[in-house]
Amino acid sequence: MEKRRDPVAIGNVGAYTEKAGEFLIFARDKLIKDINSILDNYKGVDAEIQVSKFIEKVTKLNSVIQNLDYYGKYMLNVASVDRENLNSTKNKFIQMAGPIIEEPAFQTFALDSIKIDRIGDEANE
Repeated sequence: MEKRRDPVAIGNVGAYTEKAGEFLIFARDKLIKDINSILDNYKGVDAEIQVSKFIEKVTKLNSVIQNLDYYGKYMLNVASVDRENLNSTKNKFIQMAGPIIEEPAFQTFALDSIKIDRIGDEANE
């Protein structure tokens, strides 16, 4: 079975991935605000223990955001290159096929313009 790459679908995946990364950036920023709020309102060892767990999650979110950003840009670049390749191939094909389509090698005739002697007509003459 022949595999086919669809630049539109690949581009959609890249755009969706970038939107997911933007959503995670928003969630990370909210988490950082919540961490700062906890530190402003609570003091002591217990607050620091809870905050350290959240800071660990922020670090993991940062790595996921970087991966999504890289993957999204990669997919958008692949889609762009595929689209350019398809368009250039299409243009080259049109340039090659243009003379063939515009100037047919054989002339076509209407059937009624061709006089054919029928076998039965020869006997009657």
